[in-house]
Amino acid sequence: SAICTDEKNIWQRAITVGAGAGIGAVMLPEKLGLDDEPVAKNTQVKTLTVGYYLFGALATAAIFKAISK
Repeated sequence: SAICTDEKNIWQRAITVGAGAGIGAVMLPEKLGLDDEPVAKNTQVKTLTVGYYLFGALATAAIFKAISK
C-alpha cells in the first residue's frame, strides 16, 4: 500500500491518498466514459464517496501502526 511504506508521516499520507482516491472516484468516471451516477448522483453521495475512501485509508494506516509495534 502507498500508505504503509514506513511509519514516518503515515497519517498525512493516509489523508492524501484517501482524499485523492475519493476525489478521483467522483471525478474520473465521466471523463473515462463510464456511468458516474452511482458516485456523483448529488453532493451528499459525492461527499460520502470521498469519505469512504478517506476512512479506508485511515483504517489502513491505523492497522499498519498497530501491527508494526
